[in-house]
Amino acid sequence: MQKSLQILRETDCMALWTWRGDRVRCDPHTGLLAHGGGGEDGANAVSLSLDRLGARLVWTGAQPVVCLVPAVGDGTCAVVAPEDAQRLSLVEEPGGPLCLFLGEAALHAMPDGTVRLLAGPLSADAFFVAATAHALRCAEALRSDRWIDLADRRIHAPATPVPGRPAWLAFAGRHVSIAGTQGPFAADGAPRSPLHRLHLALPDGAMLHLARFRPLIYFTIYGGDPYYELLRLALRSLADHGAFDGTLCIAADRPRAFVRRLVPEAFAGRWLHRETTAEAGLFARFDCDQWGLEAYSPILYMDADIIVDAPLTPLLALLAGSRRLHVGTSNHFVPHLAGRPYTEYASDIADWFGHWLFGHEPRLAQVPFAMGNSGTIGFATVADARLAFDMVRVLRRSVRLELVQYFGDQPLLNYALHALGCGDFTALDPFIELARDAGECSGARRGLMHFHAGVGNVSVKLEAMRAYSLTLRG
Repeated sequence: MQKSLQILRETDCMALWTWRGDRVRCDPHTGLLAHGGGGEDGANAVSLSLDRLGARLVWTGAQPVVCLVPAVGDGTCAVVAPEDAQRLSLVEEPGGPLCLFLGEAALHAMPDGTVRLLAGPLSADAFFVAATAHALRCAEALRSDRWIDLADRRIHAPATPVPGRPAWLAFAGRHVSIAGTQGPFAADGAPRSPLHRLHLALPDGAMLHLARFRPLIYFTIYGGDPYYELLRLALRSLADHGAFDGTLCIAADRPRAFVRRLVPEAFAGRWLHRETTAEAGLFARFDCDQWGLEAYSPILYMDADIIVDAPLTPLLALLAGSRRLHVGTSNHFVPHLAGRPYTEYASDIADWFGHWLFGHEPRLAQVPFAMGNSGTIGFATVADARLAFDMVRVLRRSVRLELVQYFGDQPLLNYALHALGCGDFTALDPFIELARDAGECSGARRGLMHFHAGVGNVSVKLEAMRAYSLTLRG
């Protein structure tokens, strides 16, 4: 074995197990170091703390204290004050066992449940397993959800413990050790935020780049009964054809008890209700970062005038791990303008996509213009969407009211995505078909059939959605 080269901060502590899988603990009655028999996750658990001077065993009972000096001649180890603690030297095999020494004596987890310092040849009792708090946090995330391999978009089941091997997980057909002063994980994100992206080093040296797969689809709805009938049809199609096993979120201007009647039984126990108002209107979709959805990834917004006609897992898998906001587009209406700047688009069409805003940003005159549709918005996490959604909210307050009332939210979102450079205008289009009525539908069943008869044309949309839903049953 080789000495660890990893230097941890004074506050970094590692969970500590015996090689046989017992958690090292402090017996609160005797003040002696022990293993097994309780305290696995509670206040009696002992951690390994490393700094530049060596290792200490730390017990956080009534107050932070450190334990490790021989209490009597038999080598048992007792709780002492921090200033009296003795430093241990650590010898570690990367990703595997470690031994802790005080001089020539090594720490041993004895068969009688005590932990002692003994000199002489090392036995299996002298080997321990330690994992950093960071590795434990990543491992818990890996156990709690499905994850997508970003290399091939395969969805893997949550990790499971390996029986008889402490600090090992079974994941993606492999066994992975989370032990060691370094650990196998790197993670994206702030220390206190949910982990949505992980990088996992495998024993063979390969790396897995992973994104959490806890999908959520959300709708916003307000207004009279016909609008809620749109929602009912959309939800029914999602249950019947979307193969969606994630969480549903509905922001409505009506109470949960009313909305519950519209939600198919297939979503029982896995749907959320959030409050919105008619005043928020079309802009309620940009408030999802205020609804406590940080744990979900990926996230898809859908207008209520959409019928789901195929499984949505491929679409959702595409969103996982992305840093961009994905929207469907109306680009196919003007294919001859693909890749051209906004200055070459006629305003009678392009104004619905923010054409009138782009003149305020001279640099956008050379940027390819896309007609992003706000009826479908996909992103990995609410944190990834927040900047663009903040900009839409600011624009709503600063743009002339009559323009917002006439054109709605879509021009502001499309402008924000271009101005910030965070929009993806190609990935969702293969999953979306736009039609004004059921007669225009191709029958390709891409995933999302969006009936875009215009804001307020509810009766036309209802007729089209009902007719198309009937064709899906045949």
